[in-house]
Amino acid sequence: MKGNDTAQSREWRDGKLHRALAQKAAREAKRVLGFFEREMPGDKRPRAAIDALLAWVAGERTLGMAAVRKLALGSHAAARSARSSAAIAAARAAGQAIATWHAPTHALATFSYAQKAIFASKQEKGSAQRRKYSTEELHDASRAITSLVSKLEKVQMKLRKGTAQQTLVVNRLKALRISAALLGHETRKK
Repeated sequence: MKGNDTAQSREWRDGKLHRALAQKAAREAKRVLGFFEREMPGDKRPRAAIDALLAWVAGERTLGMAAVRKLALGSHAAARSARSSAAIAAARAAGQAIATWHAPTHALATFSYAQKAIFASKQEKGSAQRRKYSTEELHDASRAITSLVSKLEKVQMKLRKGTAQQTLVVNRLKALRISAALLGHETRKK
């Protein structure tokens, strides 16, 4: 029975469906590879894994378990050397993509890591955009928020508790106080 399982596995591995799935996984990993390569330009392990899988899909290369294991583990080791979440997820996507050669379910992890890389990149980009404000701009914004808080506190005292207007002012005060705290944190970092 075990010999038959191996033959079926080999037959499936060489099938069109498996190669199509592997190709999709490799392309998805390649789509986010730039996140890793911008941070770690000298580390070619994730790219080597993707290129090997694409070469296998095209029939230009044969792969074996030892080679696939080395490529997958190399990509995951590269992920551990990266700093940003986007770069880490991109390298892991490459490791999962090459592992698709062995087990098709690894393709699902490839897509998951690629989405994590994209999401992390957007968050990291947002963080970088927040940092581009000058200290003076942050202080000006903080003063404006402090002034608004003071005015809204005076308005709040005049409103009857439980009314829609009073609830609105309470919610706005809470948001402004959080904003002021975040601005204070940003100005202390600079």
